[in-house]
Amino acid sequence: MGTLIEGTHRVGWALVILGLLAALAPIAMGATIVVVIGLVLLAAATLIGLWGSRAREAGRGSTGLVVAALAGIAGLVLVVQPAASLSLVRFLLIAYFVLSGLAEIATAWGLRSSEDAWTSMLASGVVSILAGGALWADWPISGARAIGIFVGVKLASIGWAVVRMSRRLDAVGDRLTTIRERLR
Repeated sequence: MGTLIEGTHRVGWALVILGLLAALAPIAMGATIVVVIGLVLLAAATLIGLWGSRAREAGRGSTGLVVAALAGIAGLVLVVQPAASLSLVRFLLIAYFVLSGLAEIATAWGLRSSEDAWTSMLASGVVSILAGGALWADWPISGARAIGIFVGVKLASIGWAVVRMSRRLDAVGDRLTTIRERLR
């Protein structure tokens, strides 16, 4: 079990870095923001999928896989349709933020017994929903800059939650290893 969980910290930190890249992309890339954000979301979907499969194998449900699928769909649409209007991209991301935020809150609910994992995942879900609401209201900024910043904030928050949750998964893996050794 330990080998399945070893990379969870790295997955969380990679998501935090992808979030920072997404937040900085509008400043650095200008017109190519939609494709850059799409690629970042595809990379994030892969990482979240890895984390989700580890969490599922540790008995924590499939919510991480749902969040990965949502990120993958949003990223794929942005990469395949980069000429889509900014308003279409905005509505797609609003749906992604709200749905993934609800999935993260559902995951947090299942982690109530672990204070660190519970609060980090709950905070990530709330941040996701708030980012979707802020993007919907065009507050405090709008346009490509807002998309990059909100995607960045969302990915950084889920990345941090994964880092915090990895401690919980490590503990579960250690307990399973101990039980296996005792049964031998």
